[in-house]
Amino acid sequence: PAAAADAPALVARVNGHAITREAFERRAGEVLPKTTWHGSVSPERRSKIETEVLDTMIVEELQWQAARRRGIADDPADVRTAVGDAERKAGGGAAFAASLKRAGLTVADLTAEFARKAAIRALVDTEVHKHCAVDEKSVEKRYAGNKADYTMPGQFRVGHILIKVPPSGSADEWSAAKVKAAEVATAAAGGAVFSELAKK
Repeated sequence: PAAAADAPALVARVNGHAITREAFERRAGEVLPKTTWHGSVSPERRSKIETEVLDTMIVEELQWQAARRRGIADDPADVRTAVGDAERKAGGGAAFAASLKRAGLTVADLTAEFARKAAIRALVDTEVHKHCAVDEKSVEKRYAGNKADYTMPGQFRVGHILIKVPPSGSADEWSAAKVKAAEVATAAAGGAVFSELAKK
């Protein structure tokens, strides 16, 4: 009973591996501020974001397990660089230690997380990107057979020049405006620069 009481709360199991409530809340706490305005979020929006966070964590766990099955590992040098970068961004030394403490992490935890992410990237590079390479001949063939998809139709940019006349303007003012409008239209038809006409 004591051991059960001390066991961490879980939000999901992925092929036997637990995703703890603590890890989930830490990730959600990183994501929520980036997707909300002024720190305010409705219960419905929060629920949607949390569902997306959990889905992402599950996908990452599946990728991590796949990487391990294939014997794909991280590059230790890259991991050390990532940890060093994180320490510098946090301000180094005591500031870094304090930021880890606030997040409930240790240097070992952070290193393991970076190693995990590096292995997942290596998996994606190995299993996905290598199958997505497209040579120039394939591109040319695709273009030649689907030119209509890559043809931009003719486009027009519409603009107008407003010649203002007060609603209560006199007949002479309205007549002068009509004359000016006719002059502008004639100049535009003759090839005058529209932006220059608008300034007049």
